[in-house]
Amino acid sequence: MSTLRVDNLSARSGNTISVPSGTSLYVPGHVIQYVEYNKPLSGDNYTVISNGTLYDIPASVSITPKSTNSRLVIHAECQIRIQEADGLYSGIKRDGTALTGGVNGNALWFFYKNTLDNHHVQCQVNHSVIANSTSSTSFNQWITPYNGSGEYNQGWGLSLIQIWEIAQ
Repeated sequence: MSTLRVDNLSARSGNTISVPSGTSLYVPGHVIQYVEYNKPLSGDNYTVISNGTLYDIPASVSITPKSTNSRLVIHAECQIRIQEADGLYSGIKRDGTALTGGVNGNALWFFYKNTLDNHHVQCQVNHSVIANSTSSTSFNQWITPYNGSGEYNQGWGLSLIQIWEIAQ
C-alpha cells in the first residue's frame, strides 16, 4: 500500500473528481450510504397495543454497512393514538433487540398525557450506533403504552425509518 500526500486536489478538467465504480473513498464525517422505508398510507386503521407489549411498527429497513467502524444514524417515526394509557414509550430495535428502554421505561421517546384525553401524536425517535459488522442488519421502531393500552395508526400518519451510514 502507498500513501499519496497532497495539499490540494483539483479536477484535470471541469470541477468533478470521479472515483471509479467498485472503488471506495472514505471521508470521515461524510455519508457513505442512505436507506429508507416509507410505509404507504392505508386509511383510518388502528392496531391496539396492550400494556406491557413492545409492538414493532411495520416499517423496517436493512442496511449492509461498508465499514465495521461506520456510525449508523437512525431516524424513525410513526403516528400513535393514546386513549386508555397515560402515555407511550418508543425506541429502536436492531435485529429484533431493543437498543434502549423497554416496557419499564428508559426509552428514546416518552409522551405523557392524562387518561381523560384522546391524543394523536407523531412519535419520532433518533439514535446512532457503530456498525460493528459489514453484514446486513435491520432496524425498526417499537412502541409500548404506559399504564393502559394505546394504538398504532396504520393509515393517516406517516410511518418511516431512515438510516445514514457515516464514515468515521
